Amino acid sequence: MKLELAKAGNHNGITITEKDLKEMQENFSNDVPVTIGHELDDTMPAYGWVKALKLSEDGQTLIGTVELNEELEQSVAEGRYKNWSIGAGSTEEGGMYLHHVAFLGAVPPMIKDLKIIELGDKSKIFTFSMKHGKCSFTLSDKELAEFNTLKKQKHEATVKKLSDATAGKLPFGKREELISFADNQLSAGREDIVEMLISAFASVKKPVSPGLSESINSAKSRITENVFSKI
Repeated sequence: MKLELAKAGNHNGITITEKDLKEMQENFSNDVPVTIGHELDDTMPAYGWVKALKLSEDGQTLIGTVELNEELEQSVAEGRYKNWSIGAGSTEEGGMYLHHVAFLGAVPPMIKDLKIIELGDKSKIFTFSMKHGKCSFTLSDKELAEFNTLKKQKHEATVKKLSDATAGKLPFGKREELISFADNQLSAGREDIVEMLISAFASVKKPVSPGLSESINSAKSRITENVFSKI
């Protein structure tokens, strides 16, 4: 199977250059693993291997010769994995290298319109599109630091948004527990859960504070006394 793995250009705010693609080809070592998803650990099995890399004639596309195991090859043919993207890193000298190729289920890839060029004796060609997606392409240390800084700022802003939405609406201690829970969910990538909490609490009105309640009751009492004193 031959796959388009990466294209030169700006993808979701990350720029991949022809130089990056050339470096990945030049720094390629045999048997780069194929995985399912980008969450990697030492116990994860390889579902295939990248056997060779080459550049397109115009140098704009990195193409890989990929061997998949029977399970993943069948899943791809059946359309269960229609997206893929790469993980890349920097060598000690600063050049790019291909770390892995990840097949994705429902998660869209960073680079759109990657195609299967050759699938054994199968003629079906998949074309992929991307609306949103997480960047899994590691560039320079500076760009990675900037990305992590923006991610942290967004994380903190979302937590503050929930803190503001829940102010005065939960008993003492419970609000702190909820914010801690939300912080953990954001760290796990579940922004959808936190946004749902923000939306829910934003629609809840603050209860009348005890001080205000006492003032209202006192005023009502004075009015009642004045009414009866005039009868």
